[in-house]
Amino acid sequence: MQTTYLDLRDPSMQRLSAEGFIEAKAMLHSHSTASDGKLPPKDVVKYYRSNGFKIVSVTDHGKITRIDTPSDCIYIPGVEVSSGKSKLGESYHIVALMVEDESILQAKDDPQELIDRVSSSGGFAFIAHPHWSNLTYEDLAELKGYIGIEIYNTGCEVEVSKGYSLTYWDNILSKDPCILGLAVDDAHRYVLPPIDALGGWVTLLLDEESYESIAHAFRDGRFYSSTGPEIKLLEVSSNYVNIASSPVEKVSIISSNGKGFGITISDLRLFVRLWRDREGRRNIENILSSINVDVENGREVIVVESRYGRMRFLISSGGITEFSWSGKIGFKYLRVEIMDYNGRRAWSNPTPI
Repeated sequence: MQTTYLDLRDPSMQRLSAEGFIEAKAMLHSHSTASDGKLPPKDVVKYYRSNGFKIVSVTDHGKITRIDTPSDCIYIPGVEVSSGKSKLGESYHIVALMVEDESILQAKDDPQELIDRVSSSGGFAFIAHPHWSNLTYEDLAELKGYIGIEIYNTGCEVEVSKGYSLTYWDNILSKDPCILGLAVDDAHRYVLPPIDALGGWVTLLLDEESYESIAHAFRDGRFYSSTGPEIKLLEVSSNYVNIASSPVEKVSIISSNGKGFGITISDLRLFVRLWRDREGRRNIENILSSINVDVENGREVIVVESRYGRMRFLISSGGITEFSWSGKIGFKYLRVEIMDYNGRRAWSNPTPI
């Protein structure tokens, strides 16, 4: 089957798959001794490369750190800039990637000008740790031209339990369903406690291992973010969603307002037990019309028919590895979140429907 992945701003986009692409684990926010990190720049790259990362950006504060890297790792020049003031008087922290010209730093007093300069130079800007920065919805909504926001930041979570910015993401997605979500480390200490590295990353799907292909993946949103699980396939249309992943405990479909749902493997087991019990069935048949359990190729398959449509779960290695939902979805957009038994999560980028 031909793999296609169209621009997120094209409503016909319906498939994200590693088939036909190169999967490249990327760290897009980190620090070195060139600013306030504990490792020299080359050691930061070496650290991530030794842990399976193919792409690294050292985004030191207020300066573009340039490094000669080994041929088996692609280095992206970047910088983190504190710029302007939010509604609550805090600075925006903006990460700029694929930038070479130091003149962009002259716009540090105006976040919109900074983003504009990054974009006009061919780079990409995203908003760092909005929860940690105490930003508001208005702060994010007023800015234009950034590709996304950090939805998970390891350093912020380790330091002060403010690493997740999912509420900010969902709020801004209600206005613009094409804002991307990125998981990063923002590491400073690496091997010193509390460890703030190897906790969050993005996996890009590349046509080839090149700078240009990375830029295309950013532009198209051809990646997912993770703190552990892998998303292997995502298919979306107006009446169908299909997900394949590493074994997970929970699958969630999330959209605007309160639209969407989440279901765990424990929920499924309980539904099956209730359905097989006469009294239990009476308690759930107002929402469910049937539940069937089967085995295919040694793997358990649970199919649930309900007023919301047909849901099919494939269970193997102790977790949900495939989920499909057929029915009238009726969402403006959706995003997928999966969670494993250790509480680690992965997030798709939003898909307009």
